[in-house]
Amino acid sequence: MKRSLYTLLPISLFLLLGACASQPTKSDRLEQAQQAVSEVENDPDVARYAPIALREAQETLQQANQHARDGETGEIVDHYAYLALRRAQIAHSQARRESLLKLADDSEQERTRILLESRDRAIADANRALREAQEQLAELQPKQTERGLMLTLGEVLFAFDSAELRAGTERSLSRLADYLKAHPDQQILIEGHTDSTGNADYNQHLSERRANAVTRALVQRGVDTSRIRTEGLGEDYPVADNGTAAGRSENRRVEVIISQDQVPQSRREMQRASSQ
Repeated sequence: MKRSLYTLLPISLFLLLGACASQPTKSDRLEQAQQAVSEVENDPDVARYAPIALREAQETLQQANQHARDGETGEIVDHYAYLALRRAQIAHSQARRESLLKLADDSEQERTRILLESRDRAIADANRALREAQEQLAELQPKQTERGLMLTLGEVLFAFDSAELRAGTERSLSRLADYLKAHPDQQILIEGHTDSTGNADYNQHLSERRANAVTRALVQRGVDTSRIRTEGLGEDYPVADNGTAAGRSENRRVEVIISQDQVPQSRREMQRASSQ
């Protein structure tokens, strides 16, 4: 009986070892594939931007696991595990790319929105500044032109054939100076005009003297002289008929043009530019 027992032990041990050897072992590549697929499954960007690649990785991993359960050779299991790993990596890369593109698109849309809002604010600010100017300078009747905001100072500023400012001009010039000091970024062009009575050269000189007189008055009231440019235009740009007394009165004037961006062009400069 003892002998029979000793005889059976090696046989039993051999069968046990053989059974252990037949159990499938999990390969390193399969573990890597399972970990990679698990990571992309838990990544919301992958589900959103790379669902097809994710599904392919899951299906391939299922095949690898099935081959491992069926006791297939390590080469077959590793092959499907490798495919699953690569497809998980592809799903991750696709999701990353689409996520970055979406982020860039959102950033561009945000930049466009900011630019549009900035433009709208600039337009609103310009309109508000125009309204304020019109309110502050209402008695001077400002008018918006292509060159900027224009104020016309009529003959009431000067005596006939004179460039000396009348005493009654204090209020208008002080109001204009206060506005210009409150808006230091604006540039000023002062143009002098006359009617056609008399010599053209004399009228040219008189228009220059009148423009300079207004400039001096503004500088004396605190306006920076570097912002002001003056030009005499003589009798060349009438706004009314010089054949009547009323028309000549309108033509004897000083115009103040105010611009936000740069010193406005004079009438002569615009005429030369349009003729070229």
